[in-house]
Amino acid sequence: MQMTDLIPYLELHKNLKEDGKETILNNELEDREKEFVGKPISVSGTVCELDLNGNELILAFSPTIPEEQALIENKLLSQYYFIFGYSPDLKTLVEHIKIENDDLVLFEGAIISLHRNSILRLLISSVSITKKNHGLAKFRKKKGCFIATAVYENPEAPEIIQFYQIRDHLLAPSALGRIMIKLYYLFSPTLASWLSDKPTFKQIIKKYLLDRILRYFYH
Repeated sequence: MQMTDLIPYLELHKNLKEDGKETILNNELEDREKEFVGKPISVSGTVCELDLNGNELILAFSPTIPEEQALIENKLLSQYYFIFGYSPDLKTLVEHIKIENDDLVLFEGAIISLHRNSILRLLISSVSITKKNHGLAKFRKKKGCFIATAVYENPEAPEIIQFYQIRDHLLAPSALGRIMIKLYYLFSPTLASWLSDKPTFKQIIKKYLLDRILRYFYH
């Protein structure tokens, strides 16, 4: 299977969301998900986190075939789609082929779940590197702080850099912090997409949440 084979599920999820229906416990969506669980899939993406303690390698979906991009880009709830790959011996795998953040890699594995918020989880059977440092130029600017980027509307804004520093230096070193980062990856792409055309809500979040977080850490 390829990502394009998931289009029926992705379309259903998107249509339910656009109709204002709850998707977390939606029976129709769960039944459609069961059709894919356990099936093998091949998917490419840019490495955005190596969680060796949790045995997870997290990719941001990055299609290498233009036709695949064209077929799937309008089916996703957000422009960001993450693949959480699990392997019980991830450390050995990573060290063997020298995987690093920002590498473009190809996953082969079996689908564990199709999460409701732009997440595919799979059990890794093999990983290969397609291109080293692929994300340094193309991906780094938009990975991570989706909500802050939507609110400040400039990926190079000083506030965005400060949030990266909070993530990388305060949260990432601890197990609890890494869990918080994963939860952020889970929900923030959809929220950031929803905020894109809502300037009033952006200002509320900026004033009463994001600016206050930055004042707490930097003042």
